[in-house]
Amino acid sequence: MMLHRHSAMIHSDRLSRRAFLQGAGSALLPILSGCASDPAYKVYPSDPDRPPEIDVHSHIFNVHDLPIYNFLTKVELSGELGKWLSPAALFIVSMVTSRAPTGEMEEKQLKLMRLSGSSVGTDDPRRDPVQMFVEGVNRFIDEHIESQPRGLLARDNNLEFLRFLYQYPRFPPQNGLLLDAEAELAYYRINAARIATQAGTNRHPRVTSRLSLPTWDEVVNFIKSWAPLWSKYRYRLASQLENVAGPNEPIRFVAPAILDSGNWLPDDPGYKSPPSTSLAQQARIMRLISLVQPPGVAVHGYIGFDPLRYIKDQQQGNSQDALAIVRAAVETQGFVGVKVYPPMGFRAIGNADLGDDCFPPHVRMKHLGVLLDRALTELYSYCVDNDVPILTHCSHSQGPDDRAMQRAHPRYWRRLLDIPKFRSLRLNLGHAGGIFDYDKPTDSNVWTNEVADMLGRYPNLYADVSDLAIVTATSGKDKAQKDAILANVSKLPDCAKARLMYGTDWLLMGRYGEAGTYRDAMRTAMGPVLGADLDNFFSGNAAAFLGLSDDKGTRGRLKAFYKANSKNDSILDKFYHPRIASLT
Repeated sequence: MMLHRHSAMIHSDRLSRRAFLQGAGSALLPILSGCASDPAYKVYPSDPDRPPEIDVHSHIFNVHDLPIYNFLTKVELSGELGKWLSPAALFIVSMVTSRAPTGEMEEKQLKLMRLSGSSVGTDDPRRDPVQMFVEGVNRFIDEHIESQPRGLLARDNNLEFLRFLYQYPRFPPQNGLLLDAEAELAYYRINAARIATQAGTNRHPRVTSRLSLPTWDEVVNFIKSWAPLWSKYRYRLASQLENVAGPNEPIRFVAPAILDSGNWLPDDPGYKSPPSTSLAQQARIMRLISLVQPPGVAVHGYIGFDPLRYIKDQQQGNSQDALAIVRAAVETQGFVGVKVYPPMGFRAIGNADLGDDCFPPHVRMKHLGVLLDRALTELYSYCVDNDVPILTHCSHSQGPDDRAMQRAHPRYWRRLLDIPKFRSLRLNLGHAGGIFDYDKPTDSNVWTNEVADMLGRYPNLYADVSDLAIVTATSGKDKAQKDAILANVSKLPDCAKARLMYGTDWLLMGRYGEAGTYRDAMRTAMGPVLGADLDNFFSGNAAAFLGLSDDKGTRGRLKAFYKANSKNDSILDKFYHPRIASLT
């Protein structure tokens, strides 16, 4: 993609950030439609003829809950943007961090809501994408261009990326070059609101494939859809997730997963991510989110477990180790299960077969593979003994490199489940081996056929269909890909199709333009494929996987959680019926 410099008839006097922001306020209208506020909480009526739906795989973290710069550069955008990788990540961080509430702020807000008996806090839910873009431009210039010495390669790349942001086709082209650096940066500050507002007039883009090179469609999609989500209070993200399914048949049970991946992501020598919200604090926040839900809605999370963190905790003698956090979350904080994330670089089992040099240098230690297997086996033993479900990422995606992502392969979970002690483990193979790429079923990095072969062989094994944004496609190549995926899913054995579950992977799915139509599109797409199993896809299978019909497992723990916190537990009765009980 060609980069062009711009020039403009402007004063070279540099504007202060405060002066610019004060002057920009009147330029921020019209704001981007649909982004200013959250949908209101609703009290959903019971439907005696149909069980309420379950989103079995989602997320409600904000930017403070991940080592965000490392996550963007090593996972989300890894290997795609070349020299623009770091600038793109820095710009995203610049846009969202100042608006996002910290863990301390969220805990305080939720405790006040809990005391008042309210499901809505006093915080301002509005996130104007234009204003966020303006603030992002100014912060990006302040921290990553003007503060850097001239001639530094990173500074030059940051400036070049900023120039790209101003190449929107509807923005009037400029003549010649901006040779005055101060004037150029002032130009970007002055026109930030204008260019973001013009971006808002563009048609909402569909971005159904993994990011390759940045285009204005992708930049606009991020500004309009994703950036505001990353900056919100987590309880408001939960409210938005509950409503994203549509007004007529809303999801009533949502299971958001906390990720614990930071130990596998090395710091960049040029930028160190600020400390993220601790795992223990994220668990406390999720507990409070569960307790402030209005009638008819249940939100209960999966707690993240990183075996590398657990190894380090043991070596350092931490009493509040990773497994202790899991136990507390499951037994007293209203969590339904555990999230394990192998594409960071470990196998479900069999890490002892790997030499020490098979792990990245920043995590390498003597006999790491053996230690990983030992840590994971402790987790699996706890989960089997206490009937605790595990959600895992099972696709060749969202990892730092190919070697790491290969370790999410379902063959390692098969190896684990073939051990008699772990055969009954409640396990969800998230993304069903990469079902979003199942138009290429024989591709070596698409594992859906192997997942299908495993489903039905083990009593508590399931797989979810999540982040399948292509189901929203209605024309062109996207629709052709969707049709090919659905045709291949329809050919799966009935015993495999009978173990599929609905998930969104929201808010990660928020990077796509049509996330709000996802649920209805999924029901339309999967209806002909699943037939009579459609209701189980949306509800019954997830209830069976989670153990919502067994008073001794998840259901019993949630009832005890509600009782201990003086919260009505009648919503759990909606998931208790003989069809579900017979599955387990």
